[in-house]
Amino acid sequence: MSTLATQYYLKAKDNYPYDLPEAMESLEYAMSYNNEHAETHCLMGMFLSSN
Repeated sequence: MSTLATQYYLKAKDNYPYDLPEAMESLEYAMSYNNEHAETHCLMGMFLSSN
């Protein structure tokens, strides 16, 4: 069963790196639902290191 954090993570992953504002918004939603979601932290790190 997919959680809301996972759903928002997958949405962010689909948007990264093509639509960065949408990807960041989805990552923030994912973090708000589960602050310990490992995949979200990984993608957030990739996002922040590319800027």
